[in-house]
Amino acid sequence: MDEEKDASKDGKEFSIVCRRCGRCCRGATQLVHGDATIQDVACWIGEERYDILQWVGPMIVPDSEDAMFDVWVNPKTHDFVKRCPWLRRQGGSNLHECMIYDVRPAACREWPRDLAEGQKLGCPACKEKLPGGAGQGG
Repeated sequence: MDEEKDASKDGKEFSIVCRRCGRCCRGATQLVHGDATIQDVACWIGEERYDILQWVGPMIVPDSEDAMFDVWVNPKTHDFVKRCPWLRRQGGSNLHECMIYDVRPAACREWPRDLAEGQKLGCPACKEKLPGGAGQGG
């Protein structure tokens, strides 16, 4: 499930091919202790993904057009989890898979916002795109 991601920040476009290392799902605080949009939650309701909805916390700023929901809140303890509950390691390999990839929240679809954000977390796909990175490409 390699994904090529095209993104643009301040007019600077970049694209990465996910290496499925799982670093973003294990370490990016904005993803692990992140937010879901109203559109994300509406999608999960429409898809009857109650397995996902049980990990969604209360709405933040409910009277706002930009209202958000806390996500990845343990349904038993009501605490944020330490890593994404949907990340699975594949067999004995170092590859990881997102179990909700097709309906993942916007924060996950849009990560990283820029190459430096990914590089800071150790994302190999972002590292190779930065100047001086190994295997630097287009």
